[in-house]
Amino acid sequence: MKKILNLFVAFSTLFIIASCSDVPSPYELVTSDPSAGKTLPYKNTSLSSGFTVQTIAGNAWSQGSTYTQASGYSNGNYTESESWLVSPGIQTGEDSVVLSFDYTIRYGSSLKEAELYEYHQVYISTDYVDDVTTATWTLLPFKPEKSSYSDWTLYPSNEIQIPQEFLNQSKVYIAFVYKCGSTQGATTTWELENFSIKNGVASGGSDEPTIEPKTPIAKGNGTLENPYSASQADSISSTLSSGQTTDEVYVKGYISQINEVEVERYGNAIYFISDDGTTTGQYEIYHGFYLNGEKFTSKDQISVGDTVIVLGKLTKYNSTNEMAAYSKIVYLNGSSTPVTPTPVGGTSYGKVTSIADGVYLIGAITDGSNCVLATNLSSTYSYGWLGATKAIMANNVVTTAETAVTWKFTAVPNTNITYTIQDAQGRYIYMTGTYNSFNVSETVVDGCYWDVSFNNDGTVNIVNVSTGKTIQYSPNHSSYGAYSEVSNALPCLFLKDAEGGETPVDPTVTGTGTKDDPYSVSKAQSVGATNANAWVKGYIVGYVSGAAIATGAVFGVPTSAETEILIADDPETTDYTKCVPVQLPAGAIRDGLELSAHSSYYKQEVSVYGQLVKYFGVLGVKSTSCAIIGQTTIGTEPNE
Repeated sequence: MKKILNLFVAFSTLFIIASCSDVPSPYELVTSDPSAGKTLPYKNTSLSSGFTVQTIAGNAWSQGSTYTQASGYSNGNYTESESWLVSPGIQTGEDSVVLSFDYTIRYGSSLKEAELYEYHQVYISTDYVDDVTTATWTLLPFKPEKSSYSDWTLYPSNEIQIPQEFLNQSKVYIAFVYKCGSTQGATTTWELENFSIKNGVASGGSDEPTIEPKTPIAKGNGTLENPYSASQADSISSTLSSGQTTDEVYVKGYISQINEVEVERYGNAIYFISDDGTTTGQYEIYHGFYLNGEKFTSKDQISVGDTVIVLGKLTKYNSTNEMAAYSKIVYLNGSSTPVTPTPVGGTSYGKVTSIADGVYLIGAITDGSNCVLATNLSSTYSYGWLGATKAIMANNVVTTAETAVTWKFTAVPNTNITYTIQDAQGRYIYMTGTYNSFNVSETVVDGCYWDVSFNNDGTVNIVNVSTGKTIQYSPNHSSYGAYSEVSNALPCLFLKDAEGGETPVDPTVTGTGTKDDPYSVSKAQSVGATNANAWVKGYIVGYVSGAAIATGAVFGVPTSAETEILIADDPETTDYTKCVPVQLPAGAIRDGLELSAHSSYYKQEVSVYGQLVKYFGVLGVKSTSCAIIGQTTIGTEPNE
């Protein structure tokens, strides 16, 4: 009996061991090195298992079952944060490798373009061991974009080509670095899913060529005549604390690696320079601009092997030595002049000082013969700042063959200064929230209405009705935004002219707003609601009955007293959009100008002095204090 029991126990034990094939046991043979990196292709849906979090300050990455998320917001507070999410070690071979992932970035309303990049970055390292601050990290060309969605829809990153020096490595580590400020506007939420790294070439990319060493760049003192070498710049950056910068200095080197040349939106590049042209000891130029600070317009404007002198501030970001954003190339292969494409003809656009339905260029004049045109957002973007491209102006005419610089202005019915603006693809530009950038929509939406008025110097105020912000060109960022305060360059408007030469001139658009040179009605409408006092001259053609000018404009003499008159450039006008309503305040002005009591004034010319404001929803004159009709002066003349 005892022998049978022992056989039963032995059989049962064997059965249990055999049936637990997914449980590691001393009976398994070791077939791989447990210290080796993950093999390609490697995917991780949630970025949780195997990923390590190290938090330098504030809030940490939160790893969930389906996604990983970072945010500076927690329990009603906004905390300045820096947290690193590091992948497991991944083994690479000799073949090219690409990285991709899905993500969304939401909130952070006050973040500027450079801060958006700085707060959401992706790095790679081969020497990471438990502490991100002691490892050497190389920035990868990830282009963060804020989500255009109001939910947590994720979208794919651009494919990121892993640099050649990280191939054939036993382990490489990918780090996602999240940073934020301590206010609501400086805090985003960054969510990640579907991490993937595999063999391949990024879309539009190619294998990197082998670089032969060049004659080393001599050391210098940081001046234009005697610039620092790349190795000197790297040494100086290494002495700085994270976030500290130097004054602007000149650095010379050979371009050794180009991570990104972005031409559709920001026009800047991430590239590296070194003393001998190889990637050994290279120094990073982070989001730098082209020659003389111009935006890059082609990925071919710089190449590996080019000799450059770059002007910018040296800095350190965490453990990365780099030249800070907004640097500019001052010499490229011995030249300090940007290569300008040879003109190949195009359409002419004449500078105007009045507005009507039509196709225009929006351009800020930078000197007597040059202007910077606002460019449409790329078809792949639904929001962002408008890019800028230079154009030559001659006799107030710009000729260009480009189409992505045109804007269609269409008047909103029942107004005379409000327009919608569409890009060359027919998308409406609009504004929302507190952003200074733009959104585009296939249809009319809230925030897509713009009031247009002109200044005496020929510049134009294009003001968003919803936000009150004015479109301006920012030379510091080489882009167009809309801002609450006018502190940058106001643009001009250039109207498409099929004849290709003469700028259309409306003879009725005249005046400077003084008593001796009053605005015409058309000129006052183009100047717009400035809230300033001015003289306006026109013919009395009627009045407004009721609260709406579109339905209440009456062209004739009233039978009872009215509190306003309509004036126009043409005494025969019966179109209210060509009229300016003039308020008749009680007292001398109403007594002396009211049309039912002075019917002979009908279709007579009058000059009125008052405040240019919105009145009945259109440009009007209110607080009228003086009028001159014929030889009669009504009210009190201002001291001009």
